[in-house]
Amino acid sequence: MAARGGQYSGTEYDTQTDLVRHFLGFIGIQDVEFVYAEGLNMGDDIKSQAINDAVEAIDNLVA
Repeated sequence: MAARGGQYSGTEYDTQTDLVRHFLGFIGIQDVEFVYAEGLNMGDDIKSQAINDAVEAIDNLVA
């Protein structure tokens, strides 16, 4: 899970995803799913929605 104050997923500013994917691949883990909680510093409404969306995405992955 990536939690960030801004919204960077899918942009050139998303430096976390490639780094984590590369490291995990180096140690043999190839099947990686990312769940994002972004915009956490963009107001309470956006923060609440981002957290709810992330929890739902996690629930769907483990179901």
